[in-house]
Amino acid sequence: MSPRILVVIFFFLPPGLQAQAFSKVFDHHKMVEADNFDITAYADGYLFALTEIDVADDFRNTISLAITDLNGVVEGTYRYASPDSTLSITCRQVFSVGNGDVIISGIYSLNNSTPYYPYLMSIDSQGELNWAKKISLSQCQEVPVLTRLSDGSILCRFKYNDGAQHYVFCKLSENGDFSSPYELNIPFGVEQNLLTGAGTFDLLLSDGNLLNVDNDLATVNWRKKFYHEIGIEVGKATNGDY
Repeated sequence: MSPRILVVIFFFLPPGLQAQAFSKVFDHHKMVEADNFDITAYADGYLFALTEIDVADDFRNTISLAITDLNGVVEGTYRYASPDSTLSITCRQVFSVGNGDVIISGIYSLNNSTPYYPYLMSIDSQGELNWAKKISLSQCQEVPVLTRLSDGSILCRFKYNDGAQHYVFCKLSENGDFSSPYELNIPFGVEQNLLTGAGTFDLLLSDGNLLNVDNDLATVNWRKKFYHEIGIEVGKATNGDY
């Protein structure tokens, strides 16, 4: 298998608007993973990251990050790899911290091999590495997902499987520190959507569970179970109805 040229077309929407701001085509001359990429907006432009595959080097995965201005003009490109050539890293989410830094989440593993470990790394506005952390939890092979809650804190959630599904929730600081974890013991649901609100967030699961949780994670305020799948999105009207 030889590397292919990837033509990536991105459609950029200004925050809060649905009208297309512009579209941009980028030519990438290496093989990439179709599912392991992400794009995010920040105050001065956009960032997007791709997971490259080096077929000749045992399918090793590395990350390319590009920073553009608000018009899509590329201002800088960066490449990230493990210092150990036998190890791979992928990108699944690029999360803008707000001060110019971003946090990338993905999978860390031996090249083309299991086991897989979730990891997080922080990159500053100049492309320099602030910190990187691997989640060494047995049977945890899911990429951490980050969401900014209404109180400004960063919610980090992931799951592991020991014969049943376990959802782990914690807070992540901009410096890479984790709070005490909380586990949601609902074995069959897969997260469909998370809706932030004033002091709480709502979590919709694929098995019909809808939960409201305090931002500090200490209290599940209520849980409603619908006995069939109820959709993949959740929204709230001004009167509080869903």
